[in-house]
Amino acid sequence: QVDSKRSIYVATGNVVYLQGSQRATALNGRLDQNAHALVLYGNVRLTDGEQMLSAQTIRYDTLTKKVLSSVNP
Repeated sequence: QVDSKRSIYVATGNVVYLQGSQRATALNGRLDQNAHALVLYGNVRLTDGEQMLSAQTIRYDTLTKKVLSSVNP
């Protein structure tokens, strides 16, 4: 699902997001390019080299490349 006027993208089922050395996978995701905000939910896994974070929901800033929050079960 794409809202190109607002630069919002919604994806469902086997979502993969790549940025530099970071890779995130989830069941669903929503990217707001104007706000530099990525929300991934459902079996989320974020890896950066040897580091790995898993949670049910992750909020990620695509500009700073930082995880803003994560929610575990």
